[in-house]
Amino acid sequence: MAAESLDIRMARLEGAYAQISERLGGIEERLVHLETRLSAEITGLRNEIRTEFAGLRSEFGSEIGGLRTEFGSEIGSLRNEFSSEIGGLRNEFSSEIGSLRNEFSSEIGSLRNEFSSEIESLRNE
Repeated sequence: MAAESLDIRMARLEGAYAQISERLGGIEERLVHLETRLSAEITGLRNEIRTEFAGLRSEFGSEIGGLRTEFGSEIGSLRNEFSSEIGGLRNEFSSEIGSLRNEFSSEIGSLRNEFSSEIESLRNE
């Protein structure tokens, strides 16, 4: 009987091991399936992120290009305004300097005439 009960126990253990093995096989299949799904999800997420970054890069590039164009235009406009103002100031200064030259030249001529007259009168005395 002891031998028979040992055989029964062994049969039960073998059955339990077979069930455990079967369950572990099922768990392993589920893990492989989950791993495959997770890998696919991560790959999809990476692709979405890359696509979003590419879109943002493109948008920022366009924005920066637009700002460069606007700044270039504004700088060109300011350059023209400053150039015009500087040209106007040059003309004004040149005109004033010419006017001062004429005045000084006239004054100097007048002084020369007076000095010449005085020198001549001193010589005649």
